[in-house]
Amino acid sequence: MNPLQENPLQELRDLDGPGTALTADGLLRAGRARVRRRRQAVVGLAAVLVLVLTVGSAAIAGLRQPPQPADRGRPYPAPTSGLPSAPPNCDVQMLPLPSGVEGTGPPVIDSTGHWAAGLMDTHTGVVIWRDGVILSVDGDEQVQYLHAVNASGTAVGTANVAGRSAAVTFTDRMNVLPLPGGVPVSASLSGSGINAAGTVVGYYTAAEVSKPVLWRDGKAELLTVPGGSGAALWISDDGWVGGIVGRLYDAYRPYVWRPDGTGFELPLPDGVGKGMVNAIAGEWAVDFDNHVRWRLTTPGTPAPQPFSVAQGIYVRALAADGTVTLSGSKMAAVWGFGDLVGLALPAGFSKYQMGGISADGRVIGGAAQHLMDANTFGGSPFRWVC
Repeated sequence: MNPLQENPLQELRDLDGPGTALTADGLLRAGRARVRRRRQAVVGLAAVLVLVLTVGSAAIAGLRQPPQPADRGRPYPAPTSGLPSAPPNCDVQMLPLPSGVEGTGPPVIDSTGHWAAGLMDTHTGVVIWRDGVILSVDGDEQVQYLHAVNASGTAVGTANVAGRSAAVTFTDRMNVLPLPGGVPVSASLSGSGINAAGTVVGYYTAAEVSKPVLWRDGKAELLTVPGGSGAALWISDDGWVGGIVGRLYDAYRPYVWRPDGTGFELPLPDGVGKGMVNAIAGEWAVDFDNHVRWRLTTPGTPAPQPFSVAQGIYVRALAADGTVTLSGSKMAAVWGFGDLVGLALPAGFSKYQMGGISADGRVIGGAAQHLMDANTFGGSPFRWVC
């Protein structure tokens, strides 16, 4: 059985869209499924910001190379050029694969654009690239999801460890993050974001309640959340954390925590009952599913700024100037504040999906597949360098 089939978050709204983001419907299904699994004495699998791609082995011929020794050094500095996001002249660069790996999901990208990471098609590990060269491979773990990578080349995600979901980081090996004090060992734990300083965020789920967790220097601490339930889904290089407040399967609302740990709820547009913060970059926060941005530097409570996206087109990532990436089965584009810029697609494939984006919008992750292989996981990873 494909390991993804056991998790309701894989039931995507549209087959043309990859599951690179937590969605409102996905949360609802996840909550209900979690209750059913608990009653059946089966360990629940909690995860957010899922990166899903399906492709067969025929799509990746000629793209493999053996892994090379890891050489991380110091983190790359965050972009400070102030360049506009995603100019139209972007080159497509296919990413090499290690021997025996048929493909990966669409790569996540760090804020500097130098690092990329992709979940192996076998779900047994993660491939990490630096400037397009393989530096690290972990291929002996049961990895469920990969969510982010930082400017030191450390990736974060969720893995099956000793029969439960655990928050993990990846370099050249997998590291299991600890549970916060007082949390039962049976709790499911998800890692969902990491920033340049190495601070990780996620959440644990136990007894039908979730709590946001932050790991600093490897030590777990709980974030304060009104009402007692919530989840942390992203952390920016500036230390802002985005997520939700409320129960995962109820009317959860978008919430942000400042670097000092205090937080506030973000308003949704009229008629929208629930939402979340999927990503924060620069001074912007975004809800992928509801197509809403907030400018966090706005005095007082930031007003929601809805943006229009055609049906069947999915929002996938956020750059520091508020630009978002858009993905459909046969298109990829970036959209800022009125300007839609299409991205050239690698030839020879019939379906494409997007991953992450750098802070300045000049490096974007993607993966390509053949439509006939739509029921398999894994694809040909690539990146746009603009």
